[in-house]
Amino acid sequence: MSIPSRAYRIVLRLLVVVGLFAGTFILFLRYQCLLGGYPGVYGGSCYKRRNYVSNDLETYTREPYNPPPHVEVVMVSTPREQAAGTTDWMSNSSFAQMTGLPKTHVDVKKYVAGDDSAEYHPRFNKGHEVSTYLSYIVENYDHLPDIVLFIHAEDNAWHVEPLLLGSLSYALTRLDLDQVRARGFVNLRVGWRGGCPYGINMTGTNNGKLVGQEAPYMYQAWVENFAPLDKTAYFSVPEVVAAPCCSQFAVTRETIQSKPKAQYERSLMWLQQTRLPDYISGRVWERLFQFLFAGRARDCPDERKTYCTLYKLCLDADQWQEYKAAEEEDADLRLALPSVWSVVWKLQVTRRLAHLGSTMRRLRQLALVQGQKGEMVRKIRDLYSGQ
Repeated sequence: MSIPSRAYRIVLRLLVVVGLFAGTFILFLRYQCLLGGYPGVYGGSCYKRRNYVSNDLETYTREPYNPPPHVEVVMVSTPREQAAGTTDWMSNSSFAQMTGLPKTHVDVKKYVAGDDSAEYHPRFNKGHEVSTYLSYIVENYDHLPDIVLFIHAEDNAWHVEPLLLGSLSYALTRLDLDQVRARGFVNLRVGWRGGCPYGINMTGTNNGKLVGQEAPYMYQAWVENFAPLDKTAYFSVPEVVAAPCCSQFAVTRETIQSKPKAQYERSLMWLQQTRLPDYISGRVWERLFQFLFAGRARDCPDERKTYCTLYKLCLDADQWQEYKAAEEEDADLRLALPSVWSVVWKLQVTRRLAHLGSTMRRLRQLALVQGQKGEMVRKIRDLYSGQ
């Protein structure tokens, strides 16, 4: 048998390398789909390929708003996100279509943190989205719209829940702005994972169960932002701060203006002057927004009731318990996958994820149907009952 030529051997080696690379890449994509699609634990196109979307039920027929509110969207982005087109999914036209509002009633403002030449930019870039949010309020305090939505640049992100398909644009198509007007402040995230009900304890005791890098700084941050400037005035610091993460919310003009402009200027100055790193100062404020706007240190509305009233995704108590158990196990399994190769030797995990996905899909379809009927929505009165 003749010995292969040198050129033949080189081609053979290249084919082997390409084959190994392609196989690894395919496994990587499969791993990411098990995670729900990257970026984020839940978001992305892989999420749709897991058949959670119910195309025949996704159309949300809204009752016309009477009168329609004027809404501004404050979107935080970086120069890199702008260059990559990350914010392209949001525009005046697309937002009007999502919400059913007239185009004359919407205004999308895309802030670019770190680019002072951009049309919209914060006074300084610190605390992640916080400097943008506070800059907007200070600069627009006297001429705010009816509702302001404060959001991030990404459409698909881990902090938008599976029930909302991991998509902020989808969540906004179902968002009930009348609920925002009635409540004054609404966190766009419903799920408690990572924020409720225990939150962070600020008094040095061990009653809080959520631990984060920001925890040691929460007490001092609260005092410096909210304690009376009159040193002789009495004040108390809440024992626990708790709310769903992750700094995306809707606020009415009345709620914002219920606090004096000086409060927002004070907090913006604190952010500029604090020695806390950018990440930590942003995390600190993630735990404080619900107090700033709603006056609640702990703001953990019931998940099932909130999905139903805010997004018209309705399950009864037993159905919700089944869905929640499947969702939590699904997330835990996907987050626990140790490596890209685990999809090869942990087939039982893949099979379990398929079963959980089927359960979540079935119950999500039921939530869509029951939300369309509206009967469960009308029965809900107190979002905080049972807590």
